Amino acid sequence: MGNSVLWIRNDFRFHDNTALINAINDIKDNENLIFIYHLDPELIKIETTSYAYFFSSLNSFYESCLKKGLDIYFLYGEILTCFDTLLNEFSNIDKIYYNIIECGYGKSQEQKLNRFLKRKNVEVFSFYDHHLHSANKVLKEDNSHYKVFTHYYNKWMCSKKPEEQNIDYAKLSEIILSDFSKKDPIGKEKF
Repeated sequence: MGNSVLWIRNDFRFHDNTALINAINDIKDNENLIFIYHLDPELIKIETTSYAYFFSSLNSFYESCLKKGLDIYFLYGEILTCFDTLLNEFSNIDKIYYNIIECGYGKSQEQKLNRFLKRKNVEVFSFYDHHLHSANKVLKEDNSHYKVFTHYYNKWMCSKKPEEQNIDYAKLSEIILSDFSKKDPIGKEKF
């Protein structure tokens, strides 16, 4: 029996969440899905303007999960150390799903984690989900970026848009692994 992981990032929603929907659809009988959230100390600076908003949003999503009978396994610390701990706690994790972040610190963390997971023989399924099109999808014929908005806009309008996706809550409630009390009994007390 294998476990799959949904790495929740800045996508605090169920509806139309590409990684979540793909994870649910891919899971076979006798497999489970684990929701995880990684809190990176580099990104959580107390007294920043976004600190209160971020934790309010995270808490709201977490409460929404609990109302649906779903739990989140929280990780705190350096990303590779946290995921190594996760793989040791749940020794049968074979797939990780997440929605990508296209630039900056989030992208560099993904790249680092992907190399680590490859060495651990964990399959990674990443999806573009943040906007209708990736920044690298609407390009000129020579694959360079547009410099004039009108030309970009015209091509963007002609590009196929993704369909809205619905979540299968019944299947999610069957496959979700939500009892972490034996894994990390004080995990929720840290935050």
